[in-house]
Amino acid sequence: MLKLRNFKKWASDFDAYIKKAKVIVIASHRSPDGDNLGSSIALYHYLISLNKEVYFVDNDKVPSDYKFLPHIEARTSLTDLPSNVDLGIALDCSDLRRMGRETEAYFLKLPNIINIDHHRSNEAFGDLNIVADHLGSTGEVLYYLLKPLRINISPEIATGLYTAISSDTGSFQYDSVTSNTHRVIADLLDYHADQQLIVKNLYQSKTIPQIKLMGIAMSNVEFFSKDKIGFVSITRDDLRQAQADEMDTEGIVEMVRNIDTVELAIFLKEAENGIKISLRSKSYVDCTKIAEKFGGGGHIRASGALSHENIEQTREKIITYASEVI
Repeated sequence: MLKLRNFKKWASDFDAYIKKAKVIVIASHRSPDGDNLGSSIALYHYLISLNKEVYFVDNDKVPSDYKFLPHIEARTSLTDLPSNVDLGIALDCSDLRRMGRETEAYFLKLPNIINIDHHRSNEAFGDLNIVADHLGSTGEVLYYLLKPLRINISPEIATGLYTAISSDTGSFQYDSVTSNTHRVIADLLDYHADQQLIVKNLYQSKTIPQIKLMGIAMSNVEFFSKDKIGFVSITRDDLRQAQADEMDTEGIVEMVRNIDTVELAIFLKEAENGIKISLRSKSYVDCTKIAEKFGGGGHIRASGALSHENIEQTREKIITYASEVI
């Protein structure tokens, strides 16, 4: 049964904070994804409809797949934010550190913070914490938060929420999806979410560099623990070879997970700030247990972390530990 009792109280408290605030800043984690961007855009449009002065922090590059979102170009750098902000709203962030050092420092100086999320590892850092870890996406949390307020869900809000839910549930493949998830989607379609625009951009618009990078990755997949673990990595040299950038790695870890024998997919990406670890499982491996070993977190079937060792050291340690978990 869906746990909705908390949402009436959360919605009332949320509404009280919004009514008091004149200037509001929205931010989410770095390395933005569909839940991050879709939820933020939906909330941005809701707050604008209330005639609030709203800013959406631009703390990392937006992947090309998500540039279709309505008013995504409205993102603002920290240096251009006003000094009279009343309220900060953090979306899809288990902790403020995930926003990056500068955005974290900015938020810690704000008079009030609302924390809206669905991660089990959330640190409850807000003055108001709206964290529903039984839901599959922050987009779904935001839907249930706005619904009791009886707002007019515009096509822009519906498109943002649909994008958030579809992307963070692996296009409705993860076990966090319930019949209620589909009821939410049906409702968003009734509110004119642009399903075809979303599907085309998220699932039918791979670029040539993305395809080349996918080919490099899939030709180098390694298997461990009787082929139950699939491992792949992408280096800076691989990106240069494919004429791709970091954002073009989207979907690689899922491709490895989709191999028939694989229960756990491990993907390492060499980035400027370290080695990014992505984990995906199918049935029984709890990805959070592995991610937490490396200082990360996330969901049972999808988690991530950041290693500050080199790619070979990280590879050796994570395969050893994952093999024990398997």
